[in-house]
Amino acid sequence: MATSYPRRDSASGIWKISDITSNIKNYGTWPQVNLGARAIYGGGRDPGNSNVIDYVNIVSSGNAADFGDLTAARAYLHSGLSSQTRGVWGGGYTPSVVNTIDYITMASVGNATDFGDLSAARIGAGGICDGTRGIFAGGWVSAGDKGQIIDFIEVASTGNAVDFGDMVVSRHYVAAANNATRGVVAGGSPGPVQVSIEYVTIGSIGNASDFGDLSQGKTGPTGVGSTTRVVWCGGEQPSPVNEMEYITILSSGNVTDFGDLSANKVHAMGTDNSTRGLIGGGNAPTPLVNVLEYITIAQTGDVTDFGDLTVARSAGAGVSNGHGGLEAFDPDVRFDYIPGSGRGFYMGGETPTYLNVIDFIHIPTLGNSSDFGDLVSVKGREPAGLSSSTRGICAGGNTSPTRLATIDAFQFTSKGNAFDFGDLASVAQDSRGAGSATRGVINLGDVSDSASNVINHITFTTAGNASDFGDLTVARKNAAASSSPTRMVSGGGYPYTDVIDYVTIASAGDASDFGDLTVARNQVGAGSSEIRGIVFAGALAPDGTVSNTIDYVTIATTGDASDFGDVVSARQTVQDASNNTRLVMMGGENGGIVNIMEYVTIATTSNTTDFGDLSSVKSTGAGCSDSHGGLQH
Repeated sequence: MATSYPRRDSASGIWKISDITSNIKNYGTWPQVNLGARAIYGGGRDPGNSNVIDYVNIVSSGNAADFGDLTAARAYLHSGLSSQTRGVWGGGYTPSVVNTIDYITMASVGNATDFGDLSAARIGAGGICDGTRGIFAGGWVSAGDKGQIIDFIEVASTGNAVDFGDMVVSRHYVAAANNATRGVVAGGSPGPVQVSIEYVTIGSIGNASDFGDLSQGKTGPTGVGSTTRVVWCGGEQPSPVNEMEYITILSSGNVTDFGDLSANKVHAMGTDNSTRGLIGGGNAPTPLVNVLEYITIAQTGDVTDFGDLTVARSAGAGVSNGHGGLEAFDPDVRFDYIPGSGRGFYMGGETPTYLNVIDFIHIPTLGNSSDFGDLVSVKGREPAGLSSSTRGICAGGNTSPTRLATIDAFQFTSKGNAFDFGDLASVAQDSRGAGSATRGVINLGDVSDSASNVINHITFTTAGNASDFGDLTVARKNAAASSSPTRMVSGGGYPYTDVIDYVTIASAGDASDFGDLTVARNQVGAGSSEIRGIVFAGALAPDGTVSNTIDYVTIATTGDASDFGDVVSARQTVQDASNNTRLVMMGGENGGIVNIMEYVTIATTSNTTDFGDLSSVKSTGAGCSDSHGGLQH
């Protein structure tokens, strides 16, 4: 055990209460990172289009310093958003409306890099980010479309934005702010200028909902906020105003007066570190200003002078590495989700009604499953389940009688619904998947009522359609898959077979022979640590005879499987979730559908032990986890 707490963004596993207590007593609390120290302002009008990026230390005061340049000079770049490590700007005017997304690394200095494209070119959108997902809300698209689009990206990756939902009211030149769960958008154009405030739940997808109203309609305000409060600053109605007003973000209702800016301003640039809101530049009311001023968000009152921007400008956007949407580091890790800490998921399936529900469990501890969210649509008849340490994937399946090609994805960091990721190369059911930290590999299974040998692959961080990977050694469906960080091993399937084959995940190509299972069977489940793959349960024959056999292999070698032990409740169509220590077998059927969960310790050999119950009886769904054997531990 280490002698001090690990950084929250690199920790894995579960810390014992005794270790936490000992560390506090002997070494103090968790070392704090320099969270929320940097505010960065990008682009705008100066009075032409600006490519300037400058920055300040938000916890002190003083003038801004040069950071670098955007990939192109552009104005009306209201949609700035950021994680603790990366700042992102989307859209703008160059002098045409563009769909460009740029990003920078917050802790460095230098020019911006291309990230991808918005789903539509637009100006004046609002930017929202919870540290994982970035959302662009509203924005003027064209004369016929005044800005109802909401789209999103995963900030740690690169790629194009995908659809999230729609605003209640089409609008641009909006103000936006957020905490870790909810994003709020206020004001905007077209005329009459907008008075309404709307919100979205960041971890899900869907349309915005009504929150309340500003004191009056405004276009071009800016927003700053903490984990509990958002302050709307300035704006124009029909001339610039200096008023500031606030809401409590997790409630709903109209605004309350906060105080005043130093001057009437429109299109100022706001950002924050959850404690202090920093407002820069703007039109006041006609000349551009370089003034930086700040407020203490938890209090009310007028602004205080902070310093100056490097260039007077308006209609850019601010980002920071500690805004209200980012979770502060906390020495008490017991109640917080850490990637790789052992969440397992059961997706879709049937009861016998086909489901869109996502359940989750905590693999290191025993207990029943809980509701996490919903898939985009129902996915019965064995879609493929696979995952990285941060994202779960559910691919293919069946909605009776329609086979599916759709791939759903969801983020592990907070409860919420899945979003559309892309499509498989063809419709498929009875599929299986596994992968490494970066690449997912999917055995398509049943394609057009016949067993397939086709293997597809995806990149977890980038939404898009699956690509061809290669072929299995034997065409079959329900070929259970597990993985180490380098290999995916597939065993069993239909037609009833004992075949085990494998692929190298990082390089596309056909599978090679690995060995044989101890018993030929279909409808098997599989999971793994980095070292050992486990194949369990299944159907022995079409007459409904089920297996209690558990086999294991050493993934880095080749050879026949060995006996591990027995499943106490023999059944088929069982799904799994594993971490590097424990494999949990979830649901299935043996004459009837069950909610049973059992587990084994992967490094040993033994029979299964009771784990708990799923939220309902379930069969033919898909399983995944944030800490399976395909991930580096």
